[in-house]
Amino acid sequence: MIVVEGDTEYVAFKHFIKERGLNIHVIRARGKATICSLMKILNQFNTKYYILHDIDNHERFIHPTLKAQQTNCYNIYALKSDSTRIFGSVPNLERAIGLGDVPDHKKTETIHRIIHDAIDTTYIQYREKIEKVFNFIFSLEDQMSLEDPFIEIIRDKDYENLFTPLLSQERKALMRKSSAVLRAASKVKQ
Repeated sequence: MIVVEGDTEYVAFKHFIKERGLNIHVIRARGKATICSLMKILNQFNTKYYILHDIDNHERFIHPTLKAQQTNCYNIYALKSDSTRIFGSVPNLERAIGLGDVPDHKKTETIHRIIHDAIDTTYIQYREKIEKVFNFIFSLEDQMSLEDPFIEIIRDKDYENLFTPLLSQERKALMRKSSAVLRAASKVKQ
């Protein structure tokens, strides 16, 4: 069983499961808070399961949003049982496969095109990247590690390593901005 955060992962994984005739159940959570709720339930039944979620450490996010996303990730890790494996797409699945930012209303259409277009080499490359993650999670090939920008979360420090650089950049930018405001205010007073 795997719990995925969004529609893109759900559609892709369901396709690979059906195509191969595997007995794997995919649950679409539609958010990290729901992932946490599902983990609590699955842990009550000592269920072996996997999690795939977006890290959401997007460079366009401001400091409070990054901190909130980091907290959401830590909340997922805090619920990890011994039989649970957690995987992340950095910053999200669409960008991790090289697609870039996709508006929410285009994600389902885009993933269907990626999964079913056997002619466009770009879509084939995207599908292969998703399939490699799928194969790694379920140990379907002798792949030794995940390719960047996908990651298996082994310890909570893994999240820290994904957020700290962005959070420190944001702090430096805020400090430069506040210094500029203070300089401008002191010039006005003179």
